[in-house]
Amino acid sequence: MGAKSETMYKRLPGKKKNLVVGYYTLFQGPDHLLLIFSRFGYEDYKRFYYTDIQAISTRKTTTAMIQNIIMAAIGLLFGLNLMSDNEVSVAIGAIMAGIFCILLFINIMRGPTSETFIQTAVQTEKLHSLHRLRTALKVMDCIRPLVINSQGQMTSNTFGSTPVRAESVNRPSRTSDQSASETGGKHTKSENGYVHLTVFGLFIPEFCTQISAMNTLQ
Repeated sequence: MGAKSETMYKRLPGKKKNLVVGYYTLFQGPDHLLLIFSRFGYEDYKRFYYTDIQAISTRKTTTAMIQNIIMAAIGLLFGLNLMSDNEVSVAIGAIMAGIFCILLFINIMRGPTSETFIQTAVQTEKLHSLHRLRTALKVMDCIRPLVINSQGQMTSNTFGSTPVRAESVNRPSRTSDQSASETGGKHTKSENGYVHLTVFGLFIPEFCTQISAMNTLQ
């Protein structure tokens, strides 16, 4: 990144190797985060400005637990060779079981794994370098003050005081004159239903007469 870049950027904890080639790192800049994917002398850059960051979320995953179970099982299988009468099998089993026990111990000491995502208005990007929960929380503690300084912090006093941006709130109320102009100049009047009930009552005798006439014809 050069001498000039080294004075501008601070390397944040965490590093993640890609499945095939390359690795991910994260740098703290004066006004943005810089995500770098390096491979064979090439580097891909993604910048996330503090003013654009909407959320940084981290969740614990079960990857570390699965790795521990696999390494413990393999170490146990090699440890069974210690019961063999063959000295070569015993030696190989002891060496391999010791290697997997060391790897298991290191993986346990590194803590649980995690997935961390950074969200802006236009994208959601996974921060691969923050694949350990302990490291992710440490980096988030470093980033939080920078985001607050850029965007400000919402307190309990300011929460809810921002006016809601809804079209229905800003839309002017319809007056009776406007309603009359939309209905051809005639004012509309709400009906409470008594007129319909009265008309229905007038038709009841006629309806009964028709029923009686039909019964007589039958």
